[in-house]
Amino acid sequence: CSMVVHRKGRGLLHACNGTQAPYLFQKEKLHGDMDRGDWTIQCGRRPDAFKIWLAWKHIGDEALRHRVEWAIELSQYAAKVITQSDKSGQFSGRFELHHDPEYANVCFWYIPPSLNHLKPSSGALSPDEASMLSQVIPYCKDRMQRLGLAMITFTGEYNFFRWTFANPRSVTRDDVVDVLRDIDLRVPAEALATVDRANGGLTKEYKRRLRRREKPFMPVIIEETEEETDEDEQASRTGDLRRPSKGNHLAFLRRGLSRLEGIATDVGRDFEGLQRVFARKAAARECEDPKSSFIATLVEELGSLSAGSRLAVA
Repeated sequence: CSMVVHRKGRGLLHACNGTQAPYLFQKEKLHGDMDRGDWTIQCGRRPDAFKIWLAWKHIGDEALRHRVEWAIELSQYAAKVITQSDKSGQFSGRFELHHDPEYANVCFWYIPPSLNHLKPSSGALSPDEASMLSQVIPYCKDRMQRLGLAMITFTGEYNFFRWTFANPRSVTRDDVVDVLRDIDLRVPAEALATVDRANGGLTKEYKRRLRRREKPFMPVIIEETEEETDEDEQASRTGDLRRPSKGNHLAFLRRGLSRLEGIATDVGRDFEGLQRVFARKAAARECEDPKSSFIATLVEELGSLSAGSRLAVA
């Protein structure tokens, strides 16, 4: 271990070694100020030759060869899925290659449904079209990073993804498809709607899907939108809480817990005891969706409590 002491003030390493490579360091990137790549002479490539030598001695020539070849195979498979995305029926939007894979790198755009007419690989985009498309990938990258789904950098014209298979040992073809589906489905619809509004407004069908949170535009970031859906509004009018909104479980659960606490106080029961009761029932209930199971059990408990209480569940 060594240390260099100087009197030049802050920023010396960045001033000496930084190149501000545009394909690596973007201002739009989440936590970009924490990227130390421009502080060292080797950027992101640390002096790891000893680690590579140890890994080589540990796993041998054949295993090391397999890892490299598998990384290349995964990149080619990703390119194939991307190329066929508009015909496969797996995605609501489509993906478009920037160019054929180079080694284990795949560069591509994600085109949301509202911009489906754009062909960025042709380079024939108007300034307005280029501006709209350039918003999409930074949005997707930011949301995926915050969700902990994947970290894929972006760069170049109109901001395309640059996907590098750096550690493919445990990565499968299914993982490749899952990441593309996450980009297509799990990015909040509100984010892509921002781009859609710049493209002349949302269509009636798109608005309906956003309201009902139906695939292929259903966001998973339910913490960020607690607007009542059509089903919530219908439930509040009819008093039927047995059909919670498919797209906003969290908001429904919060309202239910608030009512449960009020009912428990009114009838003099212990709130924690009630939680244990319906938690056991939820665990025993066989259901593919644990959120729906938990909410269904909560509704049952609310109904049974309200029967003996002067408070109404709905």
